[in-house]
Amino acid sequence: MQERVARCPDCGTTRLAVRKKRDHIDRYAGGLLAWWRRKTGATLYHCIFCRLQFYSGLPLAPGQDTDARSATAPAFNRQS
Repeated sequence: MQERVARCPDCGTTRLAVRKKRDHIDRYAGGLLAWWRRKTGATLYHCIFCRLQFYSGLPLAPGQDTDARSATAPAFNRQS
């Protein structure tokens, strides 16, 4: 049996970051259901692959870090 965890509605990945507030640059999955989830205290997630923001009442997958900065790709080391 599969565990119910938050997934991106576009690409289906579980590699998500938690956001405190909405970023107006990245895409947002809005609508009446998103409004209802936001009003009832659902978590705002950000997909690190397709950069979609959405609300979900489901928890993150086990082993996921909740910090959005650590979920992004690592920076390149520039050496002179």
